[in-house]
Amino acid sequence: MRSVACVLLLLTNHAIAHVALRSGEWCFGGCDTVINYANFNDTGPGSKKERSCESTLRATSLYLCIDEYCEDGGRAEWLQNANDTCSQRNNATLPPYNIIDRYSHEERAGIKRLSAEEALSWPILNEVVIPDEEIFERAFTTLDAAFYEYYIHRIYGYAMIYFWAIVISIGTGTRLVSLIRGLRNQEWQRVLTDPEDNRSHHHHGRFRSAHALLKRFIIIPATFNNRCSQPFGWCTIPNRVQSLTIFAFVMLNVLLCTVNYRLTDGNLYWPAYREQLLRYVSDRTGIISLINFPLIWLFGYTIMVCESGGWKSLMKYFTKHYFWNGELATIFMCALLAFSVYGLRRSHYELFLTLHIVFSIIVLLTMYYHVLIFGKWEWNIFIYPCILIWLLDRVLRITRILIFNPRFWNTPATATYDTASHLVTLRVPCNKSWLAPKPGTYYYIHVLDSPLYAHQSHPFTLAYLSTDIDRPELHLPLSPLSSRPSTHRTDSSSSSESDALLASTTSPSTPPSLVFLIRPYNGFTSRLAHRAASHKTSLRVLLEGPYGHTVPLPTFPTVIFIVGGTGIAVPLSHISNLLAETSRVVSLRIVWAVREHAFLASVLREFRGLLEDERVEVEAHVTQDVGNKDDVEVEGMKGSMKG
Repeated sequence: MRSVACVLLLLTNHAIAHVALRSGEWCFGGCDTVINYANFNDTGPGSKKERSCESTLRATSLYLCIDEYCEDGGRAEWLQNANDTCSQRNNATLPPYNIIDRYSHEERAGIKRLSAEEALSWPILNEVVIPDEEIFERAFTTLDAAFYEYYIHRIYGYAMIYFWAIVISIGTGTRLVSLIRGLRNQEWQRVLTDPEDNRSHHHHGRFRSAHALLKRFIIIPATFNNRCSQPFGWCTIPNRVQSLTIFAFVMLNVLLCTVNYRLTDGNLYWPAYREQLLRYVSDRTGIISLINFPLIWLFGYTIMVCESGGWKSLMKYFTKHYFWNGELATIFMCALLAFSVYGLRRSHYELFLTLHIVFSIIVLLTMYYHVLIFGKWEWNIFIYPCILIWLLDRVLRITRILIFNPRFWNTPATATYDTASHLVTLRVPCNKSWLAPKPGTYYYIHVLDSPLYAHQSHPFTLAYLSTDIDRPELHLPLSPLSSRPSTHRTDSSSSSESDALLASTTSPSTPPSLVFLIRPYNGFTSRLAHRAASHKTSLRVLLEGPYGHTVPLPTFPTVIFIVGGTGIAVPLSHISNLLAETSRVVSLRIVWAVREHAFLASVLREFRGLLEDERVEVEAHVTQDVGNKDDVEVEGMKGSMKG
């Protein structure tokens, strides 16, 4: 009976031991972590890494630990990686795993067990040891939790990429739907008589209603008030769809930085829960910041170092390149946020732009060296795309500059300043451009005559195309010169004048020029106005564009423009196409708020031929220098001027 009991006990112990075996690389790593606490004295002088590859006592202790606590799966691969590391770093080879075959079960039972208390005192040993079960479990749990968090950090970091992929997909899909609707616009607006067509039209009608509601309440309106760029303290609030997107992005970052932390008892790396949490939060925020790279959320590592060793320990860490580079990256990223305040962007845009370029370069460089400790490709794979994107952007912008004029350094322009209308008119020849200008597009303008500011570029919407410095060509290349506006005129004399104007464009005496209407404020526009006012009207510019897209407005029967100031450039760029014979427009209304009467008069004078078309109605609101001229007739045209 006693022998039977002994056999059952042995079988039970064997089963328990088998169940207790761990699988995976964290088991092997757990043994390696515990054994590394001991210093074996069977090697000569050298670094700990060198001695760990040369010590037979250490290798035997490691193999015995693995054999006792770990399953065989993956063992050979893990040992091969460890051996490769020793070969590369120290030109040494680990002893073979079968050196433990000489130890019988009885001999193994007599080997000294390394306890947690002794191991954490970093003992010097001259014998083979096996970690006891307690410290092995602590090591295994420590690695399992640490690398679980490492895995989760990466997953949550990639969630930022998925988020923006979804945002871009929604935006692209919305634009694609709008394009398809524009192409099918004529089909939907025809008179439907067939019942099947009516059902299809009803389906499209419901779709249009849903899309219209989306545009009305989400895409177009301001977030809170009536401005899509509303100043709010040091910030600006964009339109509603952008605000919702930013809010969702911020909340996603906050949520993913506050959940799913695995804190363990007896952690060998960070024994206290607070230390574990600080480390995991630091890693999580650092990895997410590196992957989406908009901001650094916390100074997590700095707190850990100060709490563990005080300022002396912190100063010691500053001698390590990865640490001080990470600190600099954090500081300059926060500086990017600080120098993005609304007041600075509005009053000193050039300073804001220059600081952002310089600080962004510093952040990229410091982040590169901060994570270089993990290898060139472990985390820097998120740095290289930033550089490549920036370089690609530069190449594409340079290409657009060369397409506009291969001799980009020699693009002459003329600037005139009207003191009455407080307006700069900039004309740039475009006869060498390979890309035709289109209504509603915009260009970036550099002024090369000012070396200090030549690097700065400013976007301006194209107003119209001119072939004579005194008379604008009202036909943009979007429509051929033969597609002249139909003769819907209020009187014959105006019609003749406009026809003569349009006919003169078929044989221009001077090369065509892009015309930009610029309101001077601070910075670049102020310098441009001062130069033009001092009769230095000739200047060399570098033009980049066109950018943007043209809306198919001629496919709609009614078009309304509501603009302010120099925003009149948008309807002016579209007007000839809207009044062409191929256009479906039957009513064109322009509501314009303008400060100076002189600005209004100059536009009415230059575009009189088209504005007198009976389909056009102009309602101008002069806000400053008209006095009591309410409901004044606009030079015989259909419309009114309000002061």
